[in-house]
Amino acid sequence: MARNWGYGAGFEPAEQRGDEMELGLEGRRAVVTGSTGGLGEATARALAAEGVSVMIHGLDEVDAAAALVGEITDGGGRAASVLADLGSEEGAARVVDAAREAFGGVDILVNNAVAARPEEITKAWLDVTPEEWRAMLDTGFLSAIRLARLTVPAMVDQDWGRVVQISTSAALAPGAAGAHYAATKAAMANATVSLCKALVGTGVTVNTVAPGPMDTPGSRALGAYMTQRPDLRPPGEGGGAPPGGARPRGAMAADPARVAAMIVFLASDAAANVSGTNIRVDTGISASMA
Repeated sequence: MARNWGYGAGFEPAEQRGDEMELGLEGRRAVVTGSTGGLGEATARALAAEGVSVMIHGLDEVDAAAALVGEITDGGGRAASVLADLGSEEGAARVVDAAREAFGGVDILVNNAVAARPEEITKAWLDVTPEEWRAMLDTGFLSAIRLARLTVPAMVDQDWGRVVQISTSAALAPGAAGAHYAATKAAMANATVSLCKALVGTGVTVNTVAPGPMDTPGSRALGAYMTQRPDLRPPGEGGGAPPGGARPRGAMAADPARVAAMIVFLASDAAANVSGTNIRVDTGISASMA
């Protein structure tokens, strides 16, 4: 039975909406990386609302992880948490092992985690060092590759699975700043297509969701940081454009629950024929047709 734990305005479970869409998610098992806040938390809540057992992941946010698990389980859902650095093979394996121990397996993988502070993703192109490029690729891209390698074979064996990669509108329309962040997310979208082609004929789908600015703590922190940096204002306002031209504190910022709704759809039976896509959820701000 679908439940509702902060699913977001206008996104009540199907039984409350009175419609006929059947998502087929009851009893499925998910890992959502970077889910102690922001979009990851909204996604974990949304999946739990549809009866999915959810492994909450964070780096070191012990209290936030415990609070979210408690909220879901107190409401009758199923959740557990694990803290791990996805920048290593050991950390990725710890997350998957925790999900297998708690739920018996992983049916849905949502690769959302990325370590990107405001001062990192607004750096000018020539100010980003090779070491910073390498670190961003490791945590924001290779972490997703590690987790897919650990979970997809079992999905193939059971003939059902979902991988949803979280990118950004900046991957499609990068700005002059934050190049290593945007390129990392573009690499994720590229790998989605190749993995989709490798899985043709199986019951496993792979898709990318590319959000625009969202009303999350991370986006608000970025907006506050940019306010203090006149050099990061868009052309015409006294400076260079921020990544992808995004304005995290603008009126177009989305409720993360609305982006999570797309992720839930892609994880569902209703999206069985949707694979290899890069779906923008950005209110049309990207200067791209893709």
